[in-house]
Amino acid sequence: MTQSEAEKHVVREWQKLPLENRQTEDQAAAFAMKYANILEFPCKGDKYQTLMASIKRFLSQTQGKI
Repeated sequence: MTQSEAEKHVVREWQKLPLENRQTEDQAAAFAMKYANILEFPCKGDKYQTLMASIKRFLSQTQGKI
């Protein structure tokens, strides 16, 4: 899996969560940490930070809120 594929996968999985499970930054952080530990992909930086940034980027593009 590439980094781009991992980021897309995490955003898709985030969107599948019930709205009440994706309301806070703590929920997003726990979600990103879970997937950082599960997914295998090359990453120049911290996997958690990469995935968290993907979720935040998605939210900013869709005007969503954590």
